[in-house]
Amino acid sequence: MTSPGAPRSRLVDGLRLGVTTFTIAPVRPGTVDRPAARVAMATAGAYGVAIGAVVGGLAVGLRAADAPILLISAVVVGVATLLTRGLHLDGLADTVDALGSYGDRDRALAIMKSPEVGPFGVAALVCAGTGLFAHGRAGLPVDSAKQFLLIIRYKANAPQPSQEEMNTIGAHWGAFIGELAKSGKLVTGYRPGTVGKTISGSTKTAKDGAYGDKEVVSSIFVIKAGSMEEATEIAKKCPIFEMDGSVEVRAIVNTM
Repeated sequence: MTSPGAPRSRLVDGLRLGVTTFTIAPVRPGTVDRPAARVAMATAGAYGVAIGAVVGGLAVGLRAADAPILLISAVVVGVATLLTRGLHLDGLADTVDALGSYGDRDRALAIMKSPEVGPFGVAALVCAGTGLFAHGRAGLPVDSAKQFLLIIRYKANAPQPSQEEMNTIGAHWGAFIGELAKSGKLVTGYRPGTVGKTISGSTKTAKDGAYGDKEVVSSIFVIKAGSMEEATEIAKKCPIFEMDGSVEVRAIVNTM
């Protein structure tokens, strides 16, 4: 006659077997038999979800901290391997070694039981590691923001502002750039020098001076924005309009 506590005991033994088999958690297995193994296999997906949540959360946190993408990939793959005790990689190496031996059934089983890793297993681990690393890198959260150019121009014939006006405009520029940086929208910025050459036409004629007879490029910013509309709203805050200037907003297209 089966005692009332037997089903519960099998469930606990199965859960303990699953935890100790699929994770690095220091849990000792209880009774190891078919009922316990059945429970362990049935709950295997739950352990995978838990490990995936930990690894995914770690990747998101590192991404938010602006960690290098290669470092994040290495951490994701390394932590996933650690939390599973390399179970899947060990099984892969044993299986490939057994298949590569071209031996009979008994010989293949003996190789799979051996703690040593042969040349086929090493090759399989290298390929798997490369694939996991690439997959981890591709699976990281992607920043949905796009990059845009703000090409800022002022009129070549604009009157020279007074010192007081220069101080006011300078303060507004500082606030504009500071807000961009604080919000994480600013990628970089450039201010072209006043000396340059313009090369034009099929004859490649070079002449002194900045491009454009009516407008001159004052500065160029690279910003992040979710859309052209958002980038346009950011551009409207630029202080160049106080000098009757203009801002050209262009999306950056990656052609590499």
